[in-house]
Amino acid sequence: MSEQNKNKPISQDELKEIVKKRKKKKIILVTCIIVVAIAVATLIGLFIWQMVRIRPIKRTAEQAKVVGKVGDYEVYYDEFSYLVSIHKADVEYKYGNVNWDGDSDFANKCKEYVMENVLEDIEKNYIVLTLCERRGIDTDSREINKQVNQQIKTIIKDDFGGKKSAYKDWLDENGLSDAYYRLVCKVNLLEERLLSKLIEEGDYIEYSVKNIPDFVEYAKKNDDFMCATHVYYPKWYTAYHRDENGTLVTYLENVSESTSTLAASAAQALQEIADNNQRYEAINDSIGDCKYLVEGITMANTDAVYFTRGLMGEEYESAVSALDDYGTSGVVETSDGYFVIMRLPKDEKYIDRYAEDLLNKYQIAKLLVLENQIANEIEFDCDNIMSLISAELGK
Repeated sequence: MSEQNKNKPISQDELKEIVKKRKKKKIILVTCIIVVAIAVATLIGLFIWQMVRIRPIKRTAEQAKVVGKVGDYEVYYDEFSYLVSIHKADVEYKYGNVNWDGDSDFANKCKEYVMENVLEDIEKNYIVLTLCERRGIDTDSREINKQVNQQIKTIIKDDFGGKKSAYKDWLDENGLSDAYYRLVCKVNLLEERLLSKLIEEGDYIEYSVKNIPDFVEYAKKNDDFMCATHVYYPKWYTAYHRDENGTLVTYLENVSESTSTLAASAAQALQEIADNNQRYEAINDSIGDCKYLVEGITMANTDAVYFTRGLMGEEYESAVSALDDYGTSGVVETSDGYFVIMRLPKDEKYIDRYAEDLLNKYQIAKLLVLENQIANEIEFDCDNIMSLISAELGK
């Protein structure tokens, strides 16, 4: 640059252009810094996530074999074999040793029991997945998979001292795979989402906390909302004895022959009582005197049961709906035992007081009805299912 140009003053326009260029460079520089910072933060986040998350344990080659399909969903050997094993154990717990390779009527009956329950359990998971898809819930979203991973992480921390190896040992000991266990966790989470969506949309589950006065009116007036009490006699009873070492041993005893007789006797005695109040007192006495109490099924007190159709099972609900107030049923047989039921008038004050709890049971019942409807539409498609189950039972 010449001396003349050096000493020449900068014009106002030139100064503005210099400032403008500097601002532009500054903006570009700041933008670059922000982009780099975001990229670094993302990489750090991904690194932390990779370090923190519990990586799924891959199925073995055997576990990854496809044994059938439910709709578009493939069912893998790990799920199938686990369900066979738990129902096999259930049969052996009830009946003792079974010759699974045999061809006796007893052995075949046990095999059919296992098959029916395996099919039902397999279909349950895919019923929920199917319903979610129909309601626009993404069953494989990143969010739901993160929630499943967090559950597994919490289980490993709380139950296995933070050791993934101990968690894997537990899976192996119980004939489980990590993939199937994650599927069960996912289905449970999705079922909660499905229920929430059904409640939010209001086109299937009509009543929610937003319109609880309407639900209370429904509960008081609609015949699909019922009230009953019952005596329950199980087909199987938990018995006890001490072995030669004095250790208390529990086992299931088949008492169906005696309990069916007791149920029939109780039903006849109640039906012979003409007075409603006396009949009500008599069924309460029967509940208190029944020695076959099964926790979660039998009432140890005389509180009435309030329920919406879908919650108590078809046999129970059909029997109640056929009764007048204070009327009693004959023997109502279910797969697990025998009921003798009395229908009761609904206490409106009770409904007012426990409206939210009753609403929750109503919502669950509606979801169960919907799931049962889907169960009639889908089924486990598998070639030679009994052959597969027999082979698994013989292991």
